[in-house]
Amino acid sequence: MPPYASPADLLAEIRRRHGFTSDREIAARVGRDRVRVAMWKSGASVPDDAAALKLAELAGVNPEVMLVQACAWRADGDIKKKWEKIVKNMMRSAAVLAVPMLLILAAQPINGHATYAHLAVTSSPLDCIL
Repeated sequence: MPPYASPADLLAEIRRRHGFTSDREIAARVGRDRVRVAMWKSGASVPDDAAALKLAELAGVNPEVMLVQACAWRADGDIKKKWEKIVKNMMRSAAVLAVPMLLILAAQPINGHATYAHLAVTSSPLDCIL
């Protein structure tokens, strides 16, 4: 879950999640070539917004958060710090809002029985509010 320090961290999560063993597998899913994925992994470049959205889907990450995260990766200096702060605030706000929502859902009985089985697992706390 974001924030990811770098595209390499995101790519590692995607590899872990899907069992991918090569850049070529990720490249095929994102619609880019293997060399481009290798450049993201090495830090030589950063995914564009369209690629960031596809990577978010593969990682199970909220796409809006990923777009902001990609802006943070592209920026430098004080601007980078501001983007990173926005990502952290988005995640913090989502977590704060998600807890009461989950408690309300958990309290709802199904067929007269209290259960947690009906709770949907989301890829990001923001999915609950976006």
